[in-house]
Amino acid sequence: MGKIKNARKKVYRGGEITYPNGDVYDGVLVDGKKEGEGKMEYANGDKYIGDWVNDKKDGEGQMEYANGDSYDGEWNNDKKNGDGVFMFSPGQRYHQYRGDFENDIKEGEGIMEYSDGSEYEGDWLNDLRHGQGVFITDTEEQRGLWEEDIFLGETRPRGQAYQIHRASAKINLDNYLQIINVNTDSNYGNITDYVRSQFVPLINRLFSNSKQLIDQLNEVLEKLNLSKHSEEPQIINIIGKTVDFVLKQSDEFIEFYINAFIQDCYNAYQNGQMSCVGGIVERFYMIIGDAAYAMCPDETCDNQTYVELVTLFDKKLDKNELTQEWANEYLEKGKLNNMSKSERKQHYIDFMKRKYKELYMLDETNENLINKEADNLDYVFESLQFGGKKRNKQTRKNRNRGKKLTKKRLGKSKVRVRTIKAKKGKRRVSRKRSNKN
Repeated sequence: MGKIKNARKKVYRGGEITYPNGDVYDGVLVDGKKEGEGKMEYANGDKYIGDWVNDKKDGEGQMEYANGDSYDGEWNNDKKNGDGVFMFSPGQRYHQYRGDFENDIKEGEGIMEYSDGSEYEGDWLNDLRHGQGVFITDTEEQRGLWEEDIFLGETRPRGQAYQIHRASAKINLDNYLQIINVNTDSNYGNITDYVRSQFVPLINRLFSNSKQLIDQLNEVLEKLNLSKHSEEPQIINIIGKTVDFVLKQSDEFIEFYINAFIQDCYNAYQNGQMSCVGGIVERFYMIIGDAAYAMCPDETCDNQTYVELVTLFDKKLDKNELTQEWANEYLEKGKLNNMSKSERKQHYIDFMKRKYKELYMLDETNENLINKEADNLDYVFESLQFGGKKRNKQTRKNRNRGKKLTKKRLGKSKVRVRTIKAKKGKRRVSRKRSNKN
């Protein structure tokens, strides 16, 4: 075998090089590519001085634009990425932005100083004020939640609207695509047109209020269509394959999914405001978790795909264990004895909702399941007993045992919670009845 010669890179360490398009570079070249420190004067009047990697701006660098704008900060793969300061040319609404960038846009935390002296400090998404922030002028201060440059107020929106961003951030989308197993490389084209073409016929077939739902769906899709997200290949792929997966499911699943998706997007906030574009994208796949849970709410489910989706989206809590915890803490200790039946029922519902909310799982699906469980336990709120065993009249033996039980042993006491098979949790929807001849 012949000897392998060591590859030697050709390094050029300086001197101006003029490219055919008129750009002029002065700096280090490695194998003909800009690498290390260097200065580029572009033919259009822009100027950059800073770090390069593999022919692209990467590292620390300063850019002066021909229109008078400038940027000083971090770069990656030829785009502003990381921490930086962007100065706007005179005469614009903005003066200076200091903060996070991602792929050339403001995203993360940052401070914007406006030309009129006002200032915003807080969260940014897709170049817009989005999240928690404060906007200060000479005469007022707006502190609270922002969405796509609109101030929503000091109060946060209801759980599902605000928490979906947090919940979706936990989802491994590669695992999700593997579970739904849609092996198509379809060219979806305009993704909003594709969704509309697939969902409208289903709405007409499955829903009595089809016109209203179609109008709402069109508004949601139009908002998505006007954003940059609708053109991103990754988003097009995940929306398209999600829709394809839905189409393969039962009418019951489809009905639940479409209704939940439209209602959650269209009425994301207490004031009836529509979801932000990011929330619309996230709901396409997050609602799959809700639908799978509605179809597969307990351990008796034999649909392995739904079981995997419920696990992935972390939609499942053991209602019986939570009910046992509530019974041990409140019934056993007599804390509800002075309450009315309706107050005890509401106490149970509030306890369950709090547990679900702690895990960012309090949505309409689970609220419905909690309410149904409370209805099934109606006799408990009347008699303070499970399965015929009274809580408010313990025997002397049980009273003595109760004093010695540890918290750990309480879970193994003779206090039993009736196992209740949850029915398939469905959101209330109107269904057309087909006329059978």
